[in-house]
Amino acid sequence: MLKIALFLMMLSVLSCTNNIQDQSFVFFDAHGKTYNSKTAGENIYKQYKIENKPSIIVLATNNIKNKKFISQLNIVNSLNAEDYQYLLIVANSENIDKSGYYVSINESKRILDKDDYKILILNGSGDELLINNNIVSKESLINHLTIK
Repeated sequence: MLKIALFLMMLSVLSCTNNIQDQSFVFFDAHGKTYNSKTAGENIYKQYKIENKPSIIVLATNNIKNKKFISQLNIVNSLNAEDYQYLLIVANSENIDKSGYYVSINESKRILDKDDYKILILNGSGDELLINNNIVSKESLINHLTIK
């Protein structure tokens, strides 16, 4: 009986983990075009006939002046987006900056959960490679972006 209970608990935990990882989100470009994180890489790959499906970097914050956010943004911006084939999405739970890729305020809050800052890296298929609430080094970013 104990083995069955433990098995069901493990199954429940694995089920929750997969649900978290499988959650997609909607984001927009500067022109208001809507994308889904699970299909954007494939769609952009086909539309622009690029070498690989682009990865997605999401920088989420509840305050655009957050020191971690600013530091991480500087690190991300030091990488050439075309060379590393990534899209940068800003998730700001306070304001929406429509000058690049962005998510809604509600989606930003969902991504942040209870954190003030978070970085997500998704591969070209929208699968999560990294979720972190600390600054990720340039070297680590490059390692994640070059996983195909």
